[in-house]
Amino acid sequence: MKVTLEVLTQSIITVKQFTEIIEDMVSKNNCSYLEALTMYAEDNTIEIESVASLVKSSHLLKAKLAAESEEVYLLKSSGAKLPL
Repeated sequence: MKVTLEVLTQSIITVKQFTEIIEDMVSKNNCSYLEALTMYAEDNTIEIESVASLVKSSHLLKAKLAAESEEVYLLKSSGAKLPL
């Protein structure tokens, strides 16, 4: 059974809480943000598109995912970098 975005947002009250869960997964599992987001989707039987919607709402996660992607050349560097 797939969980819709509405059910997801009911179980995760805020984007801030979602961000904290992903940050916790990254530190506890010593993994990348992309891996943590994928694990979260798989563990909670959530479509990756629903997780992507939450990432788009979190400026912090979006910035960290972009920075991480630039480091491993998954995303073209934007040039100037601001400290996170």
